[in-house]
Amino acid sequence: MHVRPPYTVIAYATLVATILVVSLVREGAHEGRVFGGTVWGLATLGLRRSSWVARLSLVLVISASNLLYVLLRWPSSLHVATAVILHGTLLALLLARPTLRYARRGCPRFLAG
Repeated sequence: MHVRPPYTVIAYATLVATILVVSLVREGAHEGRVFGGTVWGLATLGLRRSSWVARLSLVLVISASNLLYVLLRWPSSLHVATAVILHGTLLALLLARPTLRYARRGCPRFLAG
């Protein structure tokens, strides 16, 4: 049975695709950008397929670390303030209840016994 992802997952995937395209157009394709974009894109695809491992890696590795990095550089420029809002929004979408319920569908059930 195929279940359509909730609006939070669709919004997250749309924002990620937009970020990757804008970044590629503005800064060009270099090794770090291509590798990072590929990892981020594959994790987002995993989230779309309701993988709890993909959601966990997106929350802990990508979103939280990016937000922490940007917050540590906070007073440096207006660009940093925009990044805080963007990464905060992405993290909020990942932690939203519809995303959590959708990702739990793919979580294995460990039963005693």
